[in-house]
This record gives sequence, structure tokens and C-alpha cells, in this order.
Amino acid sequence: MIRAIGLVLMGALASPAAAQPTRPDQPARERHLLFSEGEAADRSVMLDGILSESRTGNRPAEFSLDLCFPQRPDLTSLDRVTAQVAVTRNRMTATGRSLVAGLPTTVTIETAPGQGKGAPSFKGTIVYGDQTIAIREQPLEFEDGAAPEPYQPSGVVGTLAPNEAMATVPLGSVRAVLDIARQQKAVLPPNQLVPGCADLRTGKQIIRLVSSRADVRPLLSALKAIPGSEVTGPEHYAREDGVRLPANLRSLPEIRIVQDFAETARKVLGASEPAAIRSRPENGDHVILVPRDTALAKPLGLREVVVITVMIAPEIGSEKGDPMLYLMRVGSGFLDPAESLTLQQDLTESASYTDIIPGRVSGALADAFAARLGTEARQGAARR
Repeated sequence: MIRAIGLVLMGALASPAAAQPTRPDQPARERHLLFSEGEAADRSVMLDGILSESRTGNRPAEFSLDLCFPQRPDLTSLDRVTAQVAVTRNRMTATGRSLVAGLPTTVTIETAPGQGKGAPSFKGTIVYGDQTIAIREQPLEFEDGAAPEPYQPSGVVGTLAPNEAMATVPLGSVRAVLDIARQQKAVLPPNQLVPGCADLRTGKQIIRLVSSRADVRPLLSALKAIPGSEVTGPEHYAREDGVRLPANLRSLPEIRIVQDFAETARKVLGASEPAAIRSRPENGDHVILVPRDTALAKPLGLREVVVITVMIAPEIGSEKGDPMLYLMRVGSGFLDPAESLTLQQDLTESASYTDIIPGRVSGALADAFAARLGTEARQGAARR
């Protein structure tokens, strides 16, 4: 059955007029085919190709191509070409200039009947400047409907820390974001600057920035001044527990408050040794390591290390912006007692949890510290 459908399709490609006619007033019928595997210079490369077919009434089918491909086999940077497709018998050809480098690009796709009961297939080549990329053979199977919209992350709510910002800007404005980052002493997490295929298709790029200061408002204001930008700040941040700091602590050095919290955490967790603290000015946070003997770790000759990441920042959603101590992350891992408790144990921040439930521990620590300060704890989404 699939082979028969494929042969009909190949016949339509060879002679569009021979395809089954439809009524002139019928709306357009759309189909699409996706492909992603290629090869260049003896290396496998990832493609993001969409071959679309549209047919209205009795008019011949029209084909278009939207293709993203690597600029070189050893690079992650992409280029994109979009073009109408000319059909001649079992060959389809699309020619245009690439979006990023402006190089002449020709894409050729050839179809072939299936062997035996197999489905028809297609393969092709991409000639991009002086490079050639092969499109690996795959079944010629269209899906009904228009091609899917480019993927764009939409759920940024609850994912930004108090000193983070997310900016969606036109591709031509990425340099402006970098200039603002330098002025505001903000840093970009890794892999932020190479646009993906969705970025090339939408003409916009999403960039996340981490402010070096707890107060991220100057960074947000500067990003919002970029024409065409969409900026998300930590006003959507509602995930972590926090403790409102009383007025008598606000003039103290930040590390003093963190040390006081670390001592509270040590007591709550039943640890006998002092906690270790590493402050990270580049992130604006503090990593607290609390070693303890537990019923799970001790029989194995190990110690458990509870890792708590905290940040002091203005209260999210409050016009006054009173300072809060936020519990950004709670996790735990095992440590051989022969190893000294050094601050290189950051890896345990993302280690698998052992005998703690992060949400419950975070809530217990926030409640205990609030009780010690005579203030109130802010309940994060994890406890709701």
C-alpha cells in the first residue's frame, strides 16, 4: 500500500497535470516531509529540512523547501536556505542564496521507487558555496498538514533566578545584547550566541543573562530599550522558598547572613561539623556544603554532603524590593571520608538525590531560619 502511494506521488512529481484533479473551489491541501540526516567530508551532520507541498483546486502542486544545515561539518553554526522547488520527473531542485553567509545554494532531491514492497525513497545533495553535503536516503513519506511552526521555548515562568533575565531579540541585535552585558557586568551562560534553526526561521534569538548584582532591574531596563526586544525578568520567579530579612540585618555584610543561615542549616540537618561556604560573585550566589553521617551513608563507609545554594536578592513581585534570602537549590551526594571537604564538590549540586526530599528540606530550612530571625518564610511553588 505504501509503495503504491509512493508511486502515485512520483507520478505526480513527474507530471503534475496527471494528478487526481480536485474542484477549483477546494481550499489548499498541504503536506510536508521532514528530513534530518546528512553527511559531509565523511562526517555525519544534522540537517533540519522541511519539504512542503500545497495544492489548490485543479492547479498543479507547488513545492517549497526550508532547510537549515551546518556551515561546515566541524562547526555548530548553521545557515538556512528557503526556495520554491522546480520538479522534473523524479528530480526536485531548489536554488537560492543562504540567509547567513549569502552563498549560492542549490538543493537537489531525487526520488526512487521502493524495492519489492518497500516504500519509495529519496536522497539528495546540497551544494553550498564550494561545499557539498549529501542528504541521506530515507523513505518518501509525506505527512498531512502544514509544516510545524519553529520550536520556541515558551515556559520561562519559574525558571529565572532573581538575578537573571531572558531576552528575545532580532538576530541583528545580538551585538547590542553583548554591549549591554559588558556595561552591566552581566555574564552569558554557555551556548547562548550560536543561533539555532528555530532562531533563523523566526528571525529572533533567545539569550539568557546572569547579572553580577542581586538587583537585576538596571539590566532589564537596558534590554527593554533594544528595538523589537521581548524581555522576561524574575517577576515570574515563584519556584523557590525564601526568608524575608529583617531591617536590623540589612546593613550586615552578605556573607555574615549566609554564615548565620549555614549554621541554622547544620543544626536542622543534624550535622556535627561546620558547613563550608563558597561565594560566587559571578553568579551572585553562595554554595553551602553540609557534611553529615546518615543511616544510608555510614554503613557504606561514606558521608553524605547536603549542598544548598542560596542568594540574597530583592523580593520578587514587591514594589519595595525588601531583601530576601532565597534557597535556589538543594541536593545531596556521597563523599569518601578520605577526601577532604573542599569546595570543588560543586558537582553534587546536580548529583542524584540520596535520602533527602529537596522540597521538604528547603521548606524546613526556610522555616527554621525565619523562626530564628523572627520574620516570615516565603513559600515557593515546590511546597504549594
